[in-house]
Amino acid sequence: MSLRRKFIISNILMLVVPLVVILLATIFFAFMILAARPDYVVNWNQLAGSAEAARDPELLRLFFFWVLTSLVVVLATAGAITFFLTRSVLTPINDLKRAANNIKDGNLDFAIIGSRDEELQELCDAFEAMRLRLKKSVEKQLADEQERTMLLANISHDLRTPITSIRGYVEGLLDGVAETEEKKVNYLNTIEAKTHTIETLVDDLAYYSQLGLNRVVFTFTRLEIDGFITEFVANYQLDLLANNMKLEMALGAPGVEVTIDAEKMGRVLSNIIDNAIKYRKNDAGSLGIRTRAGDRGVYIELSDTGRGIKSQDIQHIFDGFYRGDAARSETLPRGHGLGLSIAKRLVEGHAGKIWLKSEENLGTSVYIYLREN
Repeated sequence: MSLRRKFIISNILMLVVPLVVILLATIFFAFMILAARPDYVVNWNQLAGSAEAARDPELLRLFFFWVLTSLVVVLATAGAITFFLTRSVLTPINDLKRAANNIKDGNLDFAIIGSRDEELQELCDAFEAMRLRLKKSVEKQLADEQERTMLLANISHDLRTPITSIRGYVEGLLDGVAETEEKKVNYLNTIEAKTHTIETLVDDLAYYSQLGLNRVVFTFTRLEIDGFITEFVANYQLDLLANNMKLEMALGAPGVEVTIDAEKMGRVLSNIIDNAIKYRKNDAGSLGIRTRAGDRGVYIELSDTGRGIKSQDIQHIFDGFYRGDAARSETLPRGHGLGLSIAKRLVEGHAGKIWLKSEENLGTSVYIYLREN
């Protein structure tokens, strides 16, 4: 029932109930008077205002009870309706007041019960939606703060390692440790490789930050997906061959067009392929690329036969700077953990989805879904 309707009905009841009860009480006491003094029937008009009627104790007693009954009925009706309105209106308002105080104090772990009144229920729903949104915002803020803390810790660690190495090789050159020309060239090549590592990290970090701030501009075009993948992978043929990676392609979505940013989708594929090369087993492996149309879009699968990912690491693999135990091993090439996180954000920028399946020591399969329109 709406609050407005409740107030209307309450006002009507406060008027009608006392009138009806008083009317019934009047009729009842009139019968009582007539039963006690039958002679009043004949001379009622005369006796009603006479001194005799005013002095009649029986009549005065009945008149007193009539006034008392009427007063009790009015007060009882008003009290009952007031209690009813107080319970149905003030109770939820007090709940909202407590909710506002909880929110003011930073406590968001509570629930607003609500009310049976439509208007108050809408207000309670609005408060509850605000509470949930604030709680979600606070949780996201805490998660972002934790991610920033981990980000800074990992950045400092990932930068310290190559910088320390560069410093050591430079000091070696200055101290004359590299006595031969061959050693000098090796030292300089190592310094160049470490510098490239730092440059890649800084570039990816800047790109990752731009994605987080929604400052990366997408330029979408309509492309035939199988043709795009064929052309892109052709540029990787030499890298795959140099790393003893066998390529297997099974493109099953001929003629299917999707709206993508070619440069950014190429970056997604590049990050996945680079991981397949980096974490291959025994310096060799295979990379399978497959496509198929379905669900008003296209599925892209990139699978390798590499070292795989531990089950406890899979749920975190798309987090920025996250690396599983295998990736932290000194015997494996190090990465900074941003590749798949960047890939995830770029795919989501295409309104698509990305996920993976992996088994340790067996390999990893990464799946991408893109809608046709």
